[in-house]
Amino acid sequence: MEEGEFREDLYYRLNVVTIQLPPLRERRQDIPALVQHFLNRGGRKASITPQALAMLDEHHWPGNVRELENTIERALALAREGIVTKAEIQLRAPSDRSVRWTDQVPLEIGWQSNLSELEKSLVERALRQAQGNKSKAAELLGIHRRLLYEKMREYGIEQ
Repeated sequence: MEEGEFREDLYYRLNVVTIQLPPLRERRQDIPALVQHFLNRGGRKASITPQALAMLDEHHWPGNVRELENTIERALALAREGIVTKAEIQLRAPSDRSVRWTDQVPLEIGWQSNLSELEKSLVERALRQAQGNKSKAAELLGIHRRLLYEKMREYGIEQ
């Protein structure tokens, strides 16, 4: 529009609803569903090991969903019998210039809200990594199992 390549009113006809989508690193809960979508695209019957999925969950995803998609496609090309393992996952290492996660925390929501989001995220991640085993998740977090149950209740996490 700024370059005069199409009619100005077309932009306003198309720009009815704006959807703000946070980067993938801020919505890690979407990673398993996205991975499954990319694995099954085109009628494929591929799968991924829990260890490989945990590895994807730990990545910082500077390239967002497109990087995840390419990572899965590359892994599928290397995978045997349609099963993606950690061996097939090739992730680029974070550069020194990469943004730290703490730089992404929205200060305007306040201290307590940020701490709550961090706690909830850590509990969910530990439960995923422990494949729902609460004792193991508590051990990963270095907390007592009772505290894990309290945090799950507090944040409405069901397993």
